[in-house]
Amino acid sequence: PIYGILDQEYDHYFLVDEKDSRAEKLKTLGALTVPFEPTAENLVISIATRIQQGLRDLPNGMRGLLTGGLIVLEQVTLWETSTSKAVWME
Repeated sequence: PIYGILDQEYDHYFLVDEKDSRAEKLKTLGALTVPFEPTAENLVISIATRIQQGLRDLPNGMRGLLTGGLIVLEQVTLWETSTSKAVWME
């Protein structure tokens, strides 16, 4: 489901590319491995993709909201700092 994408999967974790030679050691220290270089630009794409997947996985009774155009993911913004952000747009 859509719930938990940020707060349970990425929030307050040290993220490391699973291909990084230090990934296994860092996992033992609590790091989370991801299948990409964890830049803001890649994270915003990952988050948008996960939200879109979650929307596709909605229960049957709610899918009409998607096909009827009532629920559309148009933009995801990930702020790195107060002046720097990565934006994904459909």
